[in-house]
Amino acid sequence: MSIQFQCPACAQPIEVDDAWASRPVACPYCRRTIAAPASSTLDTAAPPPMATPLGGPPGVEPLVAEGGTHYPGPPPQPCAAGASFAGLSNPFAPWALAVSGLALGLFVVINLAVASKVSSLVGPGATPEEARRAMLDLQKSMMSDMEAGILPSWFIGLAGCLVLMLMLWVAGVVLGILAVRRPVRRRTAVAALVTTGLLPLLICLGSSMSL
Repeated sequence: MSIQFQCPACAQPIEVDDAWASRPVACPYCRRTIAAPASSTLDTAAPPPMATPLGGPPGVEPLVAEGGTHYPGPPPQPCAAGASFAGLSNPFAPWALAVSGLALGLFVVINLAVASKVSSLVGPGATPEEARRAMLDLQKSMMSDMEAGILPSWFIGLAGCLVLMLMLWVAGVVLGILAVRRPVRRRTAVAALVTTGLLPLLICLGSSMSL
């Protein structure tokens, strides 16, 4: 048996099963929550659309379908903007972006320091060929000093920045991989991985230009 009645909100004819008598249901037309009457109040030749129940009535077993146990009801509402996905968070994404940015910044600082050292050796107005030769001479001088056990202070500082840059780059790669595997903040995670990929690319470009 079914209960047929007119929606008090939109005046459209609808029906529900008698198990939903005097219980809240959702109108299939206006989707508003209304209370079904205890008995039919409408007599129509064609059966009107069924209203959607809004909960499990007493004595009625829930529907068991693929995806879990549920009662029929209105379509789920989307999550509010900024809400975490299924209660998850992604703290790796901002850290990955920050660490990879620091590694890239150290790379710039190291190159500026080397360029300043080369400029002090060749003087202002030097040609690119003269700068390249000064760079090669500086590398040979550094190798000779290392073999003799002499380490200038500027070289120690430069080596420390280089080691720190490599450590930050490895940490950025690891954090970026962990971040991109999470369903939230994917754009930040991808941006971090792109930033970490720039560092080896710039190193390769710098090495090819110095040859």
